[in-house]
Amino acid sequence: MTDETIFTILRAFRARAGAHWLLLFDFDGTLVDVVTSPDGAKISDTTHGLLDALIERDDCTVGIVSGREISDLRQRTALGSTAWLAGAHGFEIEGPDGTFVHPAIDDARETFIAIATQVRKELHRFPGVAVERKRAALVLHTLAADAGVGARARERFIEVSQPYMAADKVRLHAGRVAFELLAPANWNKGNAVHWIRSQVVARRGQPVLTLYAGDDVTDEDAFGALDEGDVALVVGDRPSQAPFRVRGPADLQRVLHALVDART
Repeated sequence: MTDETIFTILRAFRARAGAHWLLLFDFDGTLVDVVTSPDGAKISDTTHGLLDALIERDDCTVGIVSGREISDLRQRTALGSTAWLAGAHGFEIEGPDGTFVHPAIDDARETFIAIATQVRKELHRFPGVAVERKRAALVLHTLAADAGVGARARERFIEVSQPYMAADKVRLHAGRVAFELLAPANWNKGNAVHWIRSQVVARRGQPVLTLYAGDDVTDEDAFGALDEGDVALVVGDRPSQAPFRVRGPADLQRVLHALVDART
């Protein structure tokens, strides 16, 4: 990432002088590097300090929008009650101005249990593969497996899930890292961005400029939910509709530094 990228991002913010800043970030691959085990992801002290510095300002609101569950995000981010957390790709949201839980979460619960039970019986055939059942998703983890083993596991995962998908009980999502089943409702990170922004606008009573940064294909829905003049920032080298790009979490940290300095 060049200094020109940071300069251009800051210029977009200066063009909306007087607006409240809503800064939203994906977690894995954006604020932290992608790791083999999801349990190993941890925000660095530097990134945490920068986010805290922004949260402490009255003219900024910070939030995390992730595929992880809110309980997991709360533990891993430790950002306090004034930050917004949207888990399960936006199916559950909590923050200083309200909470939201999509009813489809509970509707899909028994289906997730049934598929997980069947798939786990076969995991001995796929070393390095794990299945994680969340409240709003069923996730197949293959990063610790050989590429061939991971591919076969994903094929089998789809085979087991196919009857449930055909009955519209779950939908398949293949992200950049995670391979998962979600509740069939038409809800995504873009809806979460809209919901959080509406709460912030209602509370602040002033124009809001939104920045959204993310690395996954699920973040494209969030980019698409932004208004003209907002900032969409893709993290990594995958194709994206976002006009701004940084290489990884280390570069995003430089953007956070610049935003802190700009609000000082």
